[in-house]
Amino acid sequence: MITTKDKTLLTDAIEGAKSIRAQQDKKNEQHLFQAIEDLQAPLTVHLNRLTKQQMDKIRKKLNLKGISSLNKAALAKELERLIPENIEKFFNIIDQERYELVTSICENNGIALADDVPLSKVEALMEFGVIYLGIYDKQKILTIPTDLIELFKQQDHDRIEAIVQRNQEWIQLTNGMLYYYGVLEEVSIVSKIEAILKQDINSHDYFNVIGEASAYGQIKPNVFGFSDERVVDPHKILAEHAKRPSVPFYPFTKEQLLKAGEPGYVDRTPAMKKFIQFLIKQHDLDEQFADEIAYQFTNMINAETSPSVMMQYLQSSIEISSFESQQQIADEIMTLSNNTRMWTLKGHMPRDLSQNRPAVKAKNNVADIRSRKKIGRNQPCPCGSGKKYKKCCLK
Repeated sequence: MITTKDKTLLTDAIEGAKSIRAQQDKKNEQHLFQAIEDLQAPLTVHLNRLTKQQMDKIRKKLNLKGISSLNKAALAKELERLIPENIEKFFNIIDQERYELVTSICENNGIALADDVPLSKVEALMEFGVIYLGIYDKQKILTIPTDLIELFKQQDHDRIEAIVQRNQEWIQLTNGMLYYYGVLEEVSIVSKIEAILKQDINSHDYFNVIGEASAYGQIKPNVFGFSDERVVDPHKILAEHAKRPSVPFYPFTKEQLLKAGEPGYVDRTPAMKKFIQFLIKQHDLDEQFADEIAYQFTNMINAETSPSVMMQYLQSSIEISSFESQQQIADEIMTLSNNTRMWTLKGHMPRDLSQNRPAVKAKNNVADIRSRKKIGRNQPCPCGSGKKYKKCCLK
């Protein structure tokens, strides 16, 4: 049993950790944001404002050999020469968002407000030695050295934009697959992208792009490969995939995956739309709040949360006045669960696998979706596992 004293100690420990982290973040920002006297400064000026550690990050990112033992001054001199020579490495990995950021900075006399871009993203960009941070006129800014701006203007932008478009497509398709499949291993992801695009791709180039997208915060990496940002336990998802060797990954179209790969996407299936409309009509909710509840339900279904827990979540959000209303909501939850694409089912809906592959288990099926009849505790589970309902999905 946790005592009041224990709770106080735990609270103090959490607050202490937050304070330490805030101090570290502030110290980190002080290193990153130093005063800039001249906005029209060349690369050498910006490099000499960096710490040795920051310059080492650039050296490693650009894979520059033979200069790791140099002191700070000598390293800055070498980077001044080598960054322009290796700027193509930067253009080979950026997507539309990063390309537009660089373009806007160059077109705005080499500056942009840093508050418009998350610090984690800026730090990822800084490691290529192209974008730098500073404080000018009491404002935090992003800046690009004048000589790199001139170099940027001289580039073949038709070629760069073609690469940017390719990278954008790779990132969106990858995120789209992760949205529906939950987790993908590195060994299989390239072949899936090739199948969607109907063309061979260079795996080295692909992983360079996806790796930098991960560093930039666009894709979530794990020890197996990559996962959707909502996935808590990637090992569990992969284990469920392995249990169904005869079930292929659902064959989404290129257009479906590109759409699903957009930030903030929610799959508005007919069942999802029906559920939202039910909440709006029966419980007098505004559309935005109903959308948020539906989004959370999609996440809970993919996490294989039990229907009773989903009901508890809903009861904490809206008032359910009668047993009849509760039963109606339970029916709607069941319909939504059976008609939502799931990570563990490789992007299939439980309804589809129950109809076409009755031996496949979908854990959230707590009612027979074909007959819609309530299942007795001692009856065979409708998921097809061969176990009694009370020992399977009811549990």
